[in-house]
Amino acid sequence: MGGRDLARNMGNILQYCLQMRSSKRCRAILFLIFLGAISYTIYSSLPNSVQEKQMWSYSAVLLNSTKSWQTEKFRLVYFHINMWIVLFFLILMIVLGPKIFFHIFKCTQEKNSPSKSEVPHNHKTCWLVEKFHSLNAIERIWYTCLLLITLFVVVYIILTRMYISTVEQRLYPAFMVAPYRVYTWRADKFKSLFSYDGVWFAPQNQCSCPLENGESIYDLESSYYPNDRESAKERRTAAFKQHLKRLESTSQPLLIAEPNSPLSYPVQGVEVMPLHTILIPGLGVHGIQRNHYIVSLHVSTGVLNTLAEVPQDVVEGQGGKQMNISISNPEVLNFILTTITYTSTVYTISSVDLVRFEFESHTAIFPIKIRHPEMLKLYDHGKGKDINSLVTITIKTFFRYHKLRPLIKSIRTFYPNITIIVADDNENPEKIEDPHLEQYFMPFAKGWFAGRNLAVSQVTTKYFLWVDDDFLFTEKTKIENFITVLEESDLDVVGGVVDDGRFTFKLLFEKGNDEEGDCLHWRPGAFHPLEKFPNCVVTSVVTNFFLARTDQARRVGFDPKHARVAHPEFFIDGLGILKVGSCTDVIIQHQSHAPSQNKTLAEFEKKYLKFRIPADDVHHFRRREHFFKNRLKCFSRIELSHKPLH
Repeated sequence: MGGRDLARNMGNILQYCLQMRSSKRCRAILFLIFLGAISYTIYSSLPNSVQEKQMWSYSAVLLNSTKSWQTEKFRLVYFHINMWIVLFFLILMIVLGPKIFFHIFKCTQEKNSPSKSEVPHNHKTCWLVEKFHSLNAIERIWYTCLLLITLFVVVYIILTRMYISTVEQRLYPAFMVAPYRVYTWRADKFKSLFSYDGVWFAPQNQCSCPLENGESIYDLESSYYPNDRESAKERRTAAFKQHLKRLESTSQPLLIAEPNSPLSYPVQGVEVMPLHTILIPGLGVHGIQRNHYIVSLHVSTGVLNTLAEVPQDVVEGQGGKQMNISISNPEVLNFILTTITYTSTVYTISSVDLVRFEFESHTAIFPIKIRHPEMLKLYDHGKGKDINSLVTITIKTFFRYHKLRPLIKSIRTFYPNITIIVADDNENPEKIEDPHLEQYFMPFAKGWFAGRNLAVSQVTTKYFLWVDDDFLFTEKTKIENFITVLEESDLDVVGGVVDDGRFTFKLLFEKGNDEEGDCLHWRPGAFHPLEKFPNCVVTSVVTNFFLARTDQARRVGFDPKHARVAHPEFFIDGLGILKVGSCTDVIIQHQSHAPSQNKTLAEFEKKYLKFRIPADDVHHFRRREHFFKNRLKCFSRIELSHKPLH
């Protein structure tokens, strides 16, 4: 229904009410309209979704408001109800006002008529006037007060509506761009700007994992026994504070440049090695004429100096944390500023010092980063790019020698000389004979990630290829394609395809607060295609078939506490460190999962599954690790529907 139709229908209803003889029916219709309007206002104003709650919470954060979204929301509900009450009174005045005045006029005319027979007495018309004249003095005062109170309530509602409208203006700030009024913080803008793949990313000092769109939601704190939860939270808080303390020197505060400042200074890019000295570039004072100039600079951890030969009364504080320059010649002043040096006096690997540059009421603050460069680790793969000098294949095996041997045979079909490293924690180890294979034995059932750590620790090549012990190489298993991607992109890990299914997931990190922790959201798919490689995408998690840069993978490591079931944990621990991709043109095959007809092999498979299929305590352990080690509050997950790649 359009606006014109609504107005036309409202007009028809009012006209019908005016023409009706029964005022009761008219009042009933108007009262029902009034109730419907209020009901619709409450329904439309109440929060309809988790995202709307988050939008209101975000508005409060932006405006530094301590009020919750519920408080602000219901204040606006109150505003809308008051608006409809005022509208209802206006309708009553329009509909009943003329009739009341007509009654009073008719009765007055009847009362003042010289001949009462000329104007027949109408009790239905004059009851209001007669009623008022029949009242005694006290009753008249009482009804007059009641009328004044009613008028006061109406005026109060109107004033309240004007006040509440200021709340709406504060929550939805507006500015005038003649001749238009432009609003911000609207719901549709919020949803499009601060959401990604159904996850709300607005900075709101909290995060959540709402049960929407069929996700699996894991409240990680509940993985602890009730009696252990408070103790675990206290230990996690203490560990987090210790972590923040270590990062204090590397944090960079928000710096706002002063408008129309006469000071020139470097905004970013000033870097010095620990205990080294640099010239601070770009310092100057411009566009202001003074008889005398006084400029000061201040640092926190280093010291300041100048290379200019000037008297001490011109430059005070050389070799200290504060330097003052007092001079009348602006050209000499700017020359001195070009010779200011900063010396790092504290040995640190990575930290930030803030320089405060002041002239009169103008102040500029800029960072100097103190950073020791990382020592390079380059791999010499010889004169030619032989794949055998670039890649090592790593495997972890357990109770499945009958799977491992066919895998090695398939590898040798396509890569006869490539190095293979096997981490073996079988109960009864068997030696694998191969001239280019290294087999490392571990204590029985030491674990999945412990075996990965051992295998990767022995890699001496630039890259390693991870495969499970039940895979098979085929003519589509082209490691060279993986190498090309890593050599010509900034990816650290690139995964392939197992059989005909692609396994790619995005990990969406949502910042929480210091008390409750952060939230992680697991979503199927990829972020975007990888530039220059049409068969590849950028994602967060790939399958157990991937090529990785050895040094970057070692930075993350494989947590050996995950003994039975683990794989996403490596990529979760690598968030912010590893850049991950996936390509569809490198495919490996799974061996058959059909039960073996051989009784001995069937027994091995049975033992393997006993360890492979996790019990409930394993799942609880993984969630406790996410809660404590990764400091996560909750974890939401949407599973991938495995579809063939066609």
